[in-house]
Amino acid sequence: MTDDSRPLPQRIGDVERDRAVALLRDHLAEGRLDQQEFDDRLTLALSARTQADLDPLFADLPGPRPVQDLEPASPFQPPPWQNQQPAPQAVVSQPSQPQQVARLNQVWGIVSALAWPAAIIFCFATDWRYWWVMLIPLFFPWWLNRGQRR
Repeated sequence: MTDDSRPLPQRIGDVERDRAVALLRDHLAEGRLDQQEFDDRLTLALSARTQADLDPLFADLPGPRPVQDLEPASPFQPPPWQNQQPAPQAVVSQPSQPQQVARLNQVWGIVSALAWPAAIIFCFATDWRYWWVMLIPLFFPWWLNRGQRR
């Protein structure tokens, strides 16, 4: 069994890489880096995975380091609406008014859907002597809405 007492390299994220790129741009603007050197360091900074990959890029440059002033990120905090406990629901023995209306609409929709074929079959069976039976399903929607307005 081997004993690796060396510390693991500290991984970096996009924030550290972006800060390194910004610092390299500042050094380019101040004349400390020429364009070729900037391009080489920029490529290395964007492909860096650990803090050890970024350190050599700034070893010969003055000023802050990419991860020097960063604070550790706070752990994930869920949004406030996810922290709220749901309000206890009261047990309702009777269906509420909107549920009753929805149920009534469903029943009348089924009745209306069955009334048309029944009226047509009835008219065919009676050789259209009672043609006025075809008008009955026309009044189902009116009758349904009349009951809801009360």
